Amino acid sequence: MVHHAQHQSTAAETPEHSPKDDGNQWLCTKELAEYTGLSASFFEKRRAKGGPKDGPIWYRLGRVIRYKLQDVSLWLKARRCEPEGGQDD
Repeated sequence: MVHHAQHQSTAAETPEHSPKDDGNQWLCTKELAEYTGLSASFFEKRRAKGGPKDGPIWYRLGRVIRYKLQDVSLWLKARRCEPEGGQDD
């Protein structure tokens, strides 16, 4: 029997550096929460609230909600903040 090691993404990894990121990876809400370090309820509330700036783009596939890693990456990049002067102190 062959066992494959599963990679758990962490908040420290960015989508563009994730070893599984081929642009087509899908995350459920729980996986998205683990990936970002935010709670699943954060994303559930954002979906209920609606609006493009409330959360990453999501897809309803029948009864299932999924997030595309590529969309999550774009959402995270749009929230990047740099200190004044453009450099960390």
